Amino acid sequence: MSPADLVRPQPPPVHATGDVWLDLIAVADVSNDLRAAMEARRLFGIAKHGTPVQRANGRHHGIDGLQELLDAAVYFDADDERAFALEVLAFADRVMARLPATP
Repeated sequence: MSPADLVRPQPPPVHATGDVWLDLIAVADVSNDLRAAMEARRLFGIAKHGTPVQRANGRHHGIDGLQELLDAAVYFDADDERAFALEVLAFADRVMARLPATP
């Protein structure tokens, strides 16, 4: 996958079925605070996009995730959290290796 593929805007999501946030929240073994943050992020996404994250919604979720990880790394580094930023980048490298050669 080329760097251009990773920054090219994806189409808006189309309505599909299901709610990936609710599926993940139901099985996540996380603190109550993180669960509340997940629920708030779900509602934010619905308000912004008009739909929850759904599988087969016309977007490449792996690319979405990689883009978010790259942003997260630079945000942590901006807060002088270089070691954590590098951990996020190491995970992003693992994610990138899972992506298909072409989107």
